[in-house]
Amino acid sequence: MAEVSARPGEAVGRLRLSVPRVAIPFVIEPVLPTFRERHPRVEVEIVIEDRLVDIVAGGYDAGIRLDEIIERDMVRVRLTHSFRFVMVGTPKYLESRGTPQRPEDLLQHECITFRSPTTGT
Repeated sequence: MAEVSARPGEAVGRLRLSVPRVAIPFVIEPVLPTFRERHPRVEVEIVIEDRLVDIVAGGYDAGIRLDEIIERDMVRVRLTHSFRFVMVGTPKYLESRGTPQRPEDLLQHECITFRSPTTGT
């Protein structure tokens, strides 16, 4: 019984995480080795899904999300520095089409965009 019991302050059990693929190199890879070293008796289950899932209904303990899509009643902890998406183009393209000055200017440009698998937006 002493071998399988947790000592005071020791974390034991399974941790289920819902994680988008983009978070793996920025959050999981830098943090997981240290976490596993500190908590060797915690089994970490990472489910990689690029669609937005309900963390509670899915039986997850936690999830990694962009700040804009965190439900109000969820507890949030920042894991990375702030970052943003940027628009880039070759000098030749920008010379021929003009450099956008406002986000709505992008509607007149050839862009590669991302569509949410959950909402379609």
